[in-house]
Amino acid sequence: MVASRTIFVAGAGIGGLTAALALATKGFRVVVLEKAERLEEVGAGLQLSPNASRILIDLGLGPRLASRVVVPEAVSILSARAGGEIARLPLGAAASEAAGAPYWVVHRADLQAALAAEAMAHPDVELRLGCQFEDVAAHAKGLTVVHRRRDERRQDVALALIGADGVWSAVRHHLFPQVRAEFSGLIAWRGTLDARQLPRDHASARVQLW
Repeated sequence: MVASRTIFVAGAGIGGLTAALALATKGFRVVVLEKAERLEEVGAGLQLSPNASRILIDLGLGPRLASRVVVPEAVSILSARAGGEIARLPLGAAASEAAGAPYWVVHRADLQAALAAEAMAHPDVELRLGCQFEDVAAHAKGLTVVHRRRDERRQDVALALIGADGVWSAVRHHLFPQVRAEFSGLIAWRGTLDARQLPRDHASARVQLW
């Protein structure tokens, strides 16, 4: 019997969907298991340096993201105490050309939506929503992946399983139950606001680090 060319990915976040598309371009069939019944907006802004945006462009995401991303003119490092600029890293078109790919700022939900649309349009990627990973077992022909959707429990033969299901990963908990996520004691607060409400000198297309 020919070994399965199917790879299962648990989690339809940015990591899981990117992995699925990358594997599909290499000729694998990919099944993405996502326990949520639908993909919803979550998170805030992301900064993607050229090593990341290059991968997304190579996967065909450029047209889907063109109207959603911002290419900042620069990254400004500012003094929180004095308010002045300490240093500036020029970006924009010149830096994009030098790096071979742009520096992007994008809303996390927009990136995930573009990845999901690209995955659903790919003939070798199957996205199963409302489907929870439960178990995996190795054998001579690869793996058997067990998952559940509502009251239906299903088993599939796969070549590999990738756990991309977040901090509280069910895949990690199953394979490495002794490994647990630990709270670092640090909290980051993020938010979005209407840039039209900002003073003009704070509304330019640049990243500011205070």
